[in-house]
Amino acid sequence: MDPDLLRRRVEQSRSMCGTSLKLGIADITDEYALPISEVVKKRPILEEVQLYGNRITNIGCEVFATLLRDTNCNLRKLNLHNNDIGNEGAIVLAESLFGNTKLKTLWMSYNRFDNADAQRVQDAFTRLLCNTESINSIYCSNHTIEDLTVSYKDLPHRPLIETVAISSA
Repeated sequence: MDPDLLRRRVEQSRSMCGTSLKLGIADITDEYALPISEVVKKRPILEEVQLYGNRITNIGCEVFATLLRDTNCNLRKLNLHNNDIGNEGAIVLAESLFGNTKLKTLWMSYNRFDNADAQRVQDAFTRLLCNTESINSIYCSNHTIEDLTVSYKDLPHRPLIETVAISSA
């Protein structure tokens, strides 16, 4: 499907339900990341994007990272569960959340993370959630994320990042 056609269909379709864009198991690849990102930018009411069960890779993560760095982005939940994202894509997304004060949920379980380089992914998310290098780093850490799941596609019972469920209470 042509990315421009996808953009037009998404803008007019039932896949957008109020504040959610639901494109799970829709054979979405990296070439659709930019049109989806543009739809999210044009629709500030969108708070949730469901892209589980697709074929998004590190390249698509670059596009979504740019979106998440945008202070006008209102996404609260991004579901990238069961795609083809590797370590670099996870790291790019983690780094994009340093200044993000809106995203509360990021699901990245069942992706293609490389066990040999898993420590870099863990370190990126640890720095994101609580960087203890200095008082200023602690202050600047992301205190918005409430639910984070990152695990291997081939080893789903061996999480790369344990599910983080943080309560504000």
